[in-house]
Amino acid sequence: MQSNNKKKICIVVSSLGRGGAQKASATLSKMLHNLGYNVHIVSVLNKVEYDYKGTLFNLGALKDKNDTFLGRLDRLRKFRKYLKEHQFDCVIDNRARVSAYRAFLVSKFVYRTIPVVYAIHNYKTGNVFSKYNWLSKWLYKNENMVAVSKEARDKFKHKFNLNKITTIYNAFDDENVNFKDDSITPEALGLEQYIIFFGRLKDEHKNLRLLLEAYKQSKLPQLNYKLLILGDGENAEE
Repeated sequence: MQSNNKKKICIVVSSLGRGGAQKASATLSKMLHNLGYNVHIVSVLNKVEYDYKGTLFNLGALKDKNDTFLGRLDRLRKFRKYLKEHQFDCVIDNRARVSAYRAFLVSKFVYRTIPVVYAIHNYKTGNVFSKYNWLSKWLYKNENMVAVSKEARDKFKHKFNLNKITTIYNAFDDENVNFKDDSITPEALGLEQYIIFFGRLKDEHKNLRLLLEAYKQSKLPQLNYKLLILGDGENAEE
């Protein structure tokens, strides 16, 4: 049921395709829209595969036309102008911040006085922050940060002395989860007791080898609990 909430929220994403953070951002846009928020999405890359709700500002389309140094500066300028014109109540930044100069420019030049919530979607430092720890401490020490796991929250809270970090798990739209092939549903596979991994099949990010080893060493196989792995990605064949 929609409310009469007219607050304007801007969700900033690397893209709206192929990735857990991207999928979570698309789902978040639908949740906030259904709650009555005025939702806008700014996508850095021109990849739109997931369903979303709200107004899309596709910076990626501009990137495809001109990805020179001047083109990047122009996109930053247009991004800043877009935020200023719409006067958002809050920005939710779901991107990784591994590029030091981009992290600095966006935080200090683009966002400036706008309230921002920075989301952390990965436990591995190098997949979230730049290699300059002192810069991350300076940029984010007093910013609102949200990690998608308690472990990531605790790690980065201590690593960067973050004063305003909490945990909010990724949203999950269980009503719209469908198997493309009925022959691979848990029922069709004869699975009565099972646990599920659901995500991108890329070991570098998801540590699937650790998952398999942990399952092997646990009591679950003895109790006839199967491990069902759902997803696609670079390590799917392996």
